[in-house]
Amino acid sequence: MWLYAADEPKTGESFCLYLPRLDGECFEVFLKEFEKSYPDEEIVLVLDGAPGHRSGQEVEWPSGIEGLRLPARSPELNPVERWYEELRARLSNRIFESEEETWKP
Repeated sequence: MWLYAADEPKTGESFCLYLPRLDGECFEVFLKEFEKSYPDEEIVLVLDGAPGHRSGQEVEWPSGIEGLRLPARSPELNPVERWYEELRARLSNRIFESEEETWKP
């Protein structure tokens, strides 16, 4: 399972989906679901070098979302990386009895 996520830096609001692969097909699913959650918004989505992001020609982008590619090896420029740091800190080196336990405070 792969966690696809987008983060709004000003508000901290996030949108996440677990999908089975890190590829263009799953990225397209993420984009469509993301667009459904924010149908009236014009969105610029920051993209790193993930395999699914690099297959941009194959991906059908929703009309309200535009991709902005970051330079190679520049995670400090990607707002969602802060969110992933917090998530990793919370989940690392722990054993969970169920998936529900991973989301308890």
